[in-house]
Amino acid sequence: MIDDDVLRSFDHYSPEDNERMYEVTAYAREHCPVTFTSSEPGYWIVTRYADARRVLLDPVTFTNGEGVTVFPRDPSLPPDIPVGLDPPAHKEYRQLLSRFFTRDAVRASVPRLHEIAAERLAGLLDAGAMEFVREFAAPYSFAAFAEVYLRVEDLGLLGDFIGAADRVVVENTEESYLGLMKLVGELLDRRRAAGVRDDSVISALENGRVGGEPIPPHMVTSCVCSLIAAGFETNVTQLATILVLTRRYPELIDTFAQRDWARRRLDELLRLQSPVAGLARTVAADTTIGTTKLRKGDKVIVHVASADRDEAHFGCADQLDFERPSRTTHLAFGAGIHRCLGAIFAEAVIGAGLHEFAAQARRIRVRGEISYSGGIVRRPREVHVTYERRP
Repeated sequence: MIDDDVLRSFDHYSPEDNERMYEVTAYAREHCPVTFTSSEPGYWIVTRYADARRVLLDPVTFTNGEGVTVFPRDPSLPPDIPVGLDPPAHKEYRQLLSRFFTRDAVRASVPRLHEIAAERLAGLLDAGAMEFVREFAAPYSFAAFAEVYLRVEDLGLLGDFIGAADRVVVENTEESYLGLMKLVGELLDRRRAAGVRDDSVISALENGRVGGEPIPPHMVTSCVCSLIAAGFETNVTQLATILVLTRRYPELIDTFAQRDWARRRLDELLRLQSPVAGLARTVAADTTIGTTKLRKGDKVIVHVASADRDEAHFGCADQLDFERPSRTTHLAFGAGIHRCLGAIFAEAVIGAGLHEFAAQARRIRVRGEISYSGGIVRRPREVHVTYERRP
């Protein structure tokens, strides 16, 4: 049973609490839409769509500059770039990176994404069963990002990078972040030693300028880390989450078999099951949301997954409806200046991965219980699936 006591102690970062996340946030939207939780370190949770959108569109009052989680960040660590920056530095980094993530740029990579997915599946289909996250979603998503954006085709360190990126998002500790930074730093050192010059995100950062000055190496490392953790992890999460939805909506398998399904269908799937559960902001000046007073320095979680189930904005919000007129207004990619840079790439990765699986396998069934991680993303920990190779 959900009541005020449950709401006041809800821990956004707890896997156990996130098992009933949708029940808790539905109660909050009705009874206390901007609620304070005593869970460490104490923070506000914004649950309604209109309020969440307002916060995301106001980076002056609700800043990213003190980190993208509610926990204090070690000041010796560089910020998460560009999401952990405020203007004007945020805009300069964003402009430097944006050309890699346009629809035209992503479109050029789509045939290769299908090939990467098919190559990964080739060694799995005869087995008739797999753990989808570990065996397909994670290695496919990382290989796609590494090849398209980092121009790295040697995936010998695949497992190390996947594990490190997972720890950053799920554990959210300084140790996990430093582990990923170490791996990325070693990759960048090898590139510099080899004199690599290419048209990659890494080269753009190494040759770019912010504030009229070259970007320091540690900031390049931080930016690459953020892109890996954010882009790779959310794509893994959404691949797994959408596959789990086929239990409730088995007709989705036929949808995925259509090559361009994601252009017409992904927005509604993202709305129904956002890969990003909540995004943190810091209140930069005293303000109010509705009747709730917030003070400078307060931490706020914009609960995206709750906002995208708000009946006031999305009628029959707990149901999948591909004809929903408001489906493209979801907040799964955020909103405003910090809206996900890789949204178009995510559409391509998710679309190609699930298409290749549905096109090459039949009688796909998700088996067993599903448990979820807590924190920024809400990812199925394991998704066991059975299938048959199509003749």
